[in-house]
Amino acid sequence: MEKRRVGELVRREFCPSVSIDASEDEVISATLNQNFVPIVDSRNTMCVIITRRGVIAYLAKKRTH
Repeated sequence: MEKRRVGELVRREFCPSVSIDASEDEVISATLNQNFVPIVDSRNTMCVIITRRGVIAYLAKKRTH
């Protein structure tokens, strides 16, 4: 495995990313199909990973306020 690069192992279609400018609805929609969603900037560089659990917690907190 030391001779392999991470980029060779990652399947891009496995977990599609969402733009940092995506709407709340787009992120929620992505988390319906994926357990986590990579968020990328304008250079297509990953900034953060949002989990389904994180989205549910955010929506629950938003609902109570």
